[in-house]
Amino acid sequence: MKVRVRFEKKGVLKYVGHLDMMRYFQKAISRANLPIAYSEGFNPHQIMSFGNPLGLGMTSSAEYMDIELLEEIPSLEGINRLNNEMVPGIKILSFRYLPDKAKNAMSATWASSYKIRLSDKLKAELGDMTNISHRIDDFMSLDECIITKKTKKSTRELDILPLIYEFKYEEKYFYIKCSSSSGDNIKPEVIMNEFFKYLGYELELDRVNLSIERLDIYTLEDENLISLDDIGVNK
Repeated sequence: MKVRVRFEKKGVLKYVGHLDMMRYFQKAISRANLPIAYSEGFNPHQIMSFGNPLGLGMTSSAEYMDIELLEEIPSLEGINRLNNEMVPGIKILSFRYLPDKAKNAMSATWASSYKIRLSDKLKAELGDMTNISHRIDDFMSLDECIITKKTKKSTRELDILPLIYEFKYEEKYFYIKCSSSSGDNIKPEVIMNEFFKYLGYELELDRVNLSIERLDIYTLEDENLISLDDIGVNK
């Protein structure tokens, strides 16, 4: 039976990479005595997979891990067992049983949402931001915003505007919901860079002067974006 675990990653753990997190959870699941299934063969390993890797330096309220269990345990018990083994900065938020035909978190991902705060130094450089919401609307109304996207195999030009599903500024935070599918994965700092270039600032924004938190990850069902946490049920 398949289970999707949602957890948060906060504090100094934002500097811990994806592979180290995978190894950490392998050990934590063993300590929690979850009835996890193992692969067959000469080198059996726990059957688990993770959603889109979180960029180093980001925090998150929505990390997802899919596991397979040999027997059913109550969702609340699964949460408590795992939380008893977590270090500060990681908290298990949900433990939901998936339908048999559900895609894993990585392949199901279509979009992600983010909450972004500018550093105090950067805000001082930018000055008055009272009209920033109107400027976001103007930016999103452009005919196109072309970037050059480089991968290991190729370089291509990409219009990012159709890939931004939400972009707003509220109470000192920017909120972005954008594509994060395997075909068109747009980083939030790229969107912020292009927006401030549009405003006339030649800033190379990165995760030093941007505080970025991933709020959720979504899949696409019937043309609607659905949180990965809304798939499956508690037991």
